[in-house]
Amino acid sequence: MKTVKLISLITLTVIAFLIMGCSEEGNEPDNYGLLAYLASFDGLRIIDVTRPSAPIEVGIAPMTPAAQQVVVVGDYAYVSNFYNNAFEIIDISDDTAPETIGSCDMPDQPICIYVLNYYAYVATSEAGLCIIDISIPQNPNIVGNYGPAHHAFGVKVSGNYAYMTDAGGEGLVVLDISNPHNPVKVGSCIAGEYVHPIFLDGNYVYLGDLSDRAVRVVDISDPESPEQVGYIALPGGVFGIYGDGEYLYAIDWDETYTNGGLHILTYGDGGNPSEIGSYTPVSFGGQDIVVRNNYAYVASSNGLRILDISNPDNIQEIGFLDTEYSYGVFIGIR
Repeated sequence: MKTVKLISLITLTVIAFLIMGCSEEGNEPDNYGLLAYLASFDGLRIIDVTRPSAPIEVGIAPMTPAAQQVVVVGDYAYVSNFYNNAFEIIDISDDTAPETIGSCDMPDQPICIYVLNYYAYVATSEAGLCIIDISIPQNPNIVGNYGPAHHAFGVKVSGNYAYMTDAGGEGLVVLDISNPHNPVKVGSCIAGEYVHPIFLDGNYVYLGDLSDRAVRVVDISDPESPEQVGYIALPGGVFGIYGDGEYLYAIDWDETYTNGGLHILTYGDGGNPSEIGSYTPVSFGGQDIVVRNNYAYVASSNGLRILDISNPDNIQEIGFLDTEYSYGVFIGIR
């Protein structure tokens, strides 16, 4: 009996050793199964970020310039083709061979995308918000529009409402989208001169201000009367913003559009956020940001940057993939 137990123990030990030996330094990959989808100047790049310190490109869907932003749902990537005024759907079921399967012309330059159920909501510069039926991926088509706008840059959706940033115009615009064919404005808030990115969390939206160099907090608990309730100034114009439930992450630029950096902020509990950490190297060039598992993935003017943000007092860039100029990033699971 003792011999059987000893053999079992040895067998389990060997199996455990073999499992550990399958990965570097005896640990499973930090982000097993994660892919970064990078909207870049020459198309949609798919990057394996299993090892944050060694990102590897596995596929690319070429575009005549340029992919501005990407959202991934299931086997499809939804991409705004900025210079060609097009919205494109890419089949990513095989991440090594992504293929464009559907597209539709846009009335102006598409920028930000939000996908919910069978619709894509696209901030389309001076054309405002376009709502696209994506139920048939091979044949997306615009079914609703709110516009014109000064510069519609950002959009988020919650329930029956879409929240759109209109830079240089109405600021934050709240639209009732219960009828996708007829979006109707129900409220607005002039929050800063040139608000661009937007992040939504519960009863608040967080707006990045390019011209006033700030993050603004707007209470949207009453969609018909949104109200700015918080503010924090940053060194540069805010071009990207993201939240993970614990912190806000803001990407800012200086006047050269190459420097700036990452700022980690508190939510502010419905008031003024505060900064708890920053990373501001030379030639950062950040454009967009997503955070997963203590890592920040930044689309930059130089490529994909991966930062270890587990310690806000000591943010470190641990991975980099040199690509064409990159504008947007999305993290998905393989």
